[in-house]
Amino acid sequence: MMDSRSVRQILEATDDHIAGIMQLSKDILYKKIPAVMRDKLVNQALKIGRQTARDIAIEYGTQDPILIAKKLGIKIEEVSSKSFIGNILLRAEYVTSPPTIRLYKNSIFWLIGTITRLKLEDIFPPEKIMAIHVAHEIFHHIENVKIGLVSKCYTVNILKIGPIHIKSEIKSLSEIAANAFADTLLNLKVPCGMLDYIIIEEIKNAVKKFS
Repeated sequence: MMDSRSVRQILEATDDHIAGIMQLSKDILYKKIPAVMRDKLVNQALKIGRQTARDIAIEYGTQDPILIAKKLGIKIEEVSSKSFIGNILLRAEYVTSPPTIRLYKNSIFWLIGTITRLKLEDIFPPEKIMAIHVAHEIFHHIENVKIGLVSKCYTVNILKIGPIHIKSEIKSLSEIAANAFADTLLNLKVPCGMLDYIIIEEIKNAVKKFS
């Protein structure tokens, strides 16, 4: 089982830049990004996420993600099943048409239970967990309809055929910006990107326990 004290120490020592670097390092194209560009790209994504949150809060007169989603015409749909992408527990996703945020309730409730067991409620209040996921997905909607995909701010060559260079965007940049959006909108003490850390560590411990 994870030690609550050590997890707390890691969370409290992590700012949004460190969390962003952690997110970027998990990108499949991370090694293709020049080392000198990594900090710059994370800072750029964080800046976009933070500023977008401030702009949206002013535009709609609220920092409540549920109200903002409603004003943006985004449907919020609750799904009972759990879903995994690799070792990441899927808690929410954005669907473009019609604009919909799907919340995987069982996954989110499992996460809330883990946070409660580790006595981390002061860092990630259970009553804010749903809102964090809604806020994160709202940013993806804003990317889609207004500001463009942050992931396309930087591309890398993935294949060269003669004079032809095939490039790919860095998808994790959108996730970093979406996390910064949620962090800013909800005034979180610790970056919400660290929820993935909690989940990964919990799954690792469960595997060890039953192996």
